[in-house]
Amino acid sequence: MVDFAVLNSKSSIFKNRDEFYKNFSEILKVLDFLRSKNYYTTLRTSISIDEIEIIKNKTLKEFFQEEKDRDLKMFLKSFLANKVIRIEFPISHDEDVFGLKEYKYMEEEVKDLGYADIFNTLSVSFLSDKKWDKEVIILDKSLINENGEIKKEKVEIFNASRVSHIDKNFHLGLKIREDRVDKLVKDFKNEYINIFKKIHFSEEAIESISELEKDILIQAMSILYQIEVGIKKLEDFSYSDESRSVKSNPKLKELRKFKIADGKEIYMFHHIKNLSNGNRIYFHKESDSKIWIGYIGKHLKTKKY
Repeated sequence: MVDFAVLNSKSSIFKNRDEFYKNFSEILKVLDFLRSKNYYTTLRTSISIDEIEIIKNKTLKEFFQEEKDRDLKMFLKSFLANKVIRIEFPISHDEDVFGLKEYKYMEEEVKDLGYADIFNTLSVSFLSDKKWDKEVIILDKSLINENGEIKKEKVEIFNASRVSHIDKNFHLGLKIREDRVDKLVKDFKNEYINIFKKIHFSEEAIESISELEKDILIQAMSILYQIEVGIKKLEDFSYSDESRSVKSNPKLKELRKFKIADGKEIYMFHHIKNLSNGNRIYFHKESDSKIWIGYIGKHLKTKKY
């Protein structure tokens, strides 16, 4: 899966200013949810966001310039300035990505939704009409196969014009999670910075991860990703503190000292125990939004073992 969702520009035209005022916040909630959960980092559009027609014959930029309501103008400014989520144009620089395909919805060509099918990603719609108020949209897809024959089929794409639509697409969340975990397992050193914002790793953790068996690494990355995006909290996992005998023994205590930002070293005694074969995740919770991982691997030496 890709790391971007696609804006359904066909959904952008509202009946009037009042309808826009009433429902514009829904797409902001959707985008904020996608970003905060790290489902997608970018929203791609087929039309420059300034030029999207928001009310008949009026672009979003023109609407913003003329709008007097301070609250609405503030929301619009955040949207246009990429403060809700980063917006990129175009959806694809590859003009041949569509090939000989055509997508229609309710007898109207919908190229943006076609991109959602091609890239196996989510369509994000404005709540401008009841036809966009659904979590799954069924498209009519036509393509010319290698024999020159026209093949027609129906395809489903995931859509969100409300946050509740994403909740209903629980399997989409699972697919995204599997994709992120897979990336971390295959290339942790290059991927973790893009995926983890709340969870940070010590130098020792980064090195220890490279030495883990694959099944343990999958378990560890799945746990940490769930914590990162808020699917679960630390408290949902089994973890414990080290014993007094460990903390009072200089040699054993030193094994639990890890280097974090700017060369600073801290002791980490708490460890998650939900890994197989006696493996642990040593951590330090600085705050709800900042958790340090010191080491992942076999339980560090104790006085008893």
